[in-house]
Amino acid sequence: MDWATQPDPFRRLEGASLLPLPRPAGDRTPPYDQIYQVESIIPKSVEVDAISALFFYSMALSAWKRYRTNRWSLRVNPSSGNLHSTEVYLLSNAMPGLGDRPGIYHYAPKEHALERRSLIDLSTWSRLLEPFPHGAMLIGLTSIP
Repeated sequence: MDWATQPDPFRRLEGASLLPLPRPAGDRTPPYDQIYQVESIIPKSVEVDAISALFFYSMALSAWKRYRTNRWSLRVNPSSGNLHSTEVYLLSNAMPGLGDRPGIYHYAPKEHALERRSLIDLSTWSRLLEPFPHGAMLIGLTSIP
C-alpha cells in the first residue's frame, strides 16, 4: 500500500447538488421493553428527519482521530473502514426537503448530506415501487471488497 496516494475516503459525485440533512435532535430510542410489546411503538412517517436519523445513526462519522500529522475519521459502521467504505444510496419519492420529483441520492457522510444523482419520472417510479407498500422507499448499499 502506498500511503501517500490513498484514495479519498469520502466519495463525492461531481456535479451532484448537495442537500444538507438536519442533525437528529435528542434520543428517540424507545425503552428496551417496548420492542417486545405488540403495537407499542408507533411507526414514524417517512420524512427527511427520519431519513437523516437513519443515516446518521447507521452510516455517518462517529469521531475524528489524530496521530502526529495524520488525521482520519471513524464511521458508525466500523466494518466499512476508510479505504473500502460502504456507500449508501436512497431512492425516494418526492418529499419536502428533497424535491418535488422522485430521485436517486447518494449519502455523503462527511457533510451528513444527500447528493442528488438523478430525478426519476413518475411513471418509472410507479412501476419500480409497484410491488411495495404505499410510501415505500429503497435503500441500496455498495462496497468494494
